Amino acid sequence: MTDHASTSQSIAPGSLPFGSASAYADTFLSPPRQVSVSPATCYNLSLFKDLMKQYRKLDDTIVTKLNRANAARRDSNRTRGVASTDGQEEMCLALWQEMIAGYEARQKLLTYCTGVVDENLSSKRKAHIEAVGVTRSSPALGQFEEEVLANQLHTEQSVEAIIRKRSLEAFKSSCKFFKPPPSEERARGWWEAANQAK
Repeated sequence: MTDHASTSQSIAPGSLPFGSASAYADTFLSPPRQVSVSPATCYNLSLFKDLMKQYRKLDDTIVTKLNRANAARRDSNRTRGVASTDGQEEMCLALWQEMIAGYEARQKLLTYCTGVVDENLSSKRKAHIEAVGVTRSSPALGQFEEEVLANQLHTEQSVEAIIRKRSLEAFKSSCKFFKPPPSEERARGWWEAANQAK
């Protein structure tokens, strides 16, 4: 799965272009830059977690961002003498697009790295079994460490689901009448999953 990650950008062999700085514009002084994620990134757990943390900043501050956006919209409406609810739909859509950009970037990284490690681990297991001629034997050198890494990456998938649920709940508290556009199939899936997890 090393070279099969889905992306709208061109992918160099063994690497994954990754980045969505626009999703964090006006929220952070230093938006994430585009980086090229390779299998080596996946095996550097510290670097992998740093990347995930960077792309979870929007979720960590979603309540503050919602409050600021609502306050700015109300102030603008008062100045223009229009209803307090004017512009709410547009505000919610803009924030939704920021959230989804972050979700997509993180899921791309998670899917890529989980696939890289799982595939390599599977190959090692198969080669080891063929070499020793039995299915129940001591793991090959380095296999245990790779199994630990694979488990940690799969755990990150569960963590990601929890973070998405939390940020979606905060979003829905301010955008009560918002529904994801029908064209956003994956985003609607995350939306429904968060609803069902209540």
